[in-house]
Amino acid sequence: MTIKPRIVATQMRKATPDDVPAIMIALETLSDEIPINMDKENNRNALGIIVAECCAQNSWVALDETDHVIGFLLGKKYKFDGIALPYGGVLKGYRKQGRFSKLLSKAKALKRPLHVDVNHENKSGMAARLVKEGFVKEQGSPFPSQDCFIWLPK
Repeated sequence: MTIKPRIVATQMRKATPDDVPAIMIALETLSDEIPINMDKENNRNALGIIVAECCAQNSWVALDETDHVIGFLLGKKYKFDGIALPYGGVLKGYRKQGRFSKLLSKAKALKRPLHVDVNHENKSGMAARLVKEGFVKEQGSPFPSQDCFIWLPK
């Protein structure tokens, strides 16, 4: 007999500026996988500006049963009508329950082109996850250390 893992219901909502500190903590927790250099104050400040900018635009958070941020997907305006998704992730203890897919579905529901750059040093399997979600790898990324993935609405 196979026992399926219990899927825990998670609240998803649009991110607000009040979520910036919790998203920064989550990014720091995930920084070795994504990867993000948060060692220097200048790097943290620059990242904080990006997170705040995204939270004021098209970003979402996943919350646990006590309303703590356990996942996020940051989005901001990109080239004409598109949306760039610079950072996203789910904390390790909350993975493999479809949360990241649900966050991506929030972005897809906007029916606008989505753009994601994935660093070659990313250890979270993000490139494969994006392809599974219908993103297509673009040829010839402008950054040699990254791959670019695009999703187009149907």
